[in-house]
Amino acid sequence: MTLPSLLRRVAVAGVAGLMLANPALAQTQMTYAHSENPSSVVAAEAFKAIVEGQSAGEIQVNLVIHGTLGSDRDVVDQMRLGELEFYVVGIHGLSAIAPNVQMFDAPYLFANRNEFYALMRDQDLVAYVRDHILARSGNTIRFLGAAENSVRNLYSKHGPIRLPSDLGPVKLRVPPGPLNIAVWQGLGIGSVVGLSGSERNQGLQTGIIDATEGSLSGAMSAGHVDLLGNITMTGHSFSYMAYLVNEEFWQSLTDAQREIISAASDLSIIIQNGAAMTAELDALRDAAASGATISVLSPAEAAVWQEVAFPVGQQFIADNLDADFAERVQASIDAIRAR
Repeated sequence: MTLPSLLRRVAVAGVAGLMLANPALAQTQMTYAHSENPSSVVAAEAFKAIVEGQSAGEIQVNLVIHGTLGSDRDVVDQMRLGELEFYVVGIHGLSAIAPNVQMFDAPYLFANRNEFYALMRDQDLVAYVRDHILARSGNTIRFLGAAENSVRNLYSKHGPIRLPSDLGPVKLRVPPGPLNIAVWQGLGIGSVVGLSGSERNQGLQTGIIDATEGSLSGAMSAGHVDLLGNITMTGHSFSYMAYLVNEEFWQSLTDAQREIISAASDLSIIIQNGAAMTAELDALRDAAASGATISVLSPAEAAVWQEVAFPVGQQFIADNLDADFAERVQASIDAIRAR
């Protein structure tokens, strides 16, 4: 039995017993929107089990796939309006209201997963980002932390692609946000289209795009590798999923309820990090078994991608993002490396 399944059974048993004992129990309802990526689903199920179990049924969590609610920007707007209580979204989904968070998607910002995970264990930085997003959202969205979405790679109908010079004819989907578009334009790609994850399938079916980048597990579960067939292990960025709660809802909770949701978020982030790593390894095995062409770059080839993409990302940060935000994040990364 998986951990989420076990947690869910325990929570359901506890809640059922409580409801029989006290049918008049007042309940707080919250809707939790998340992506269809396997690691997001596992984390969401764990969150639901923990919150409902720890609150003894006082808080009820309704899970929904965010694509049913609209694009990333649509769902963020719903959060701002108080129509949604909880949202786990690729951090680029906040770029419309808090452009500085695009920095976390910058290519080759992290040398490895240890740096990537450690950044969100820096509680001073998490508090800084929380205050920043609260201010930029008009005090409507609270940031609780972030988990791994994926190591991002390239998937295309064209291939094999081993160097940026192979990108000419590609029509690529990237997450919405000027940084992502600028990086791939700098790499010399034919066409770059900003689409939310829920819009990828339609883009592929209509021919607007013939390539995408992102998590391998997400591409496999959505059937994109079957459509595309060529995988290039660029590893160009590590992608966060931001854990967000509507501020008005948060303030309506009791101290005890806030403690439960905070603790559930912290544990779900750990679960999602582990699930994301496992899902990527499983997807790589399944892609190979399906006959996909997998291009694992040599150190010299990987260096070419880094030499082109990293400066583009850094220049975008310097030109478009607030210097104090960029310096604060980089200082945390430097401190992690110094340790």
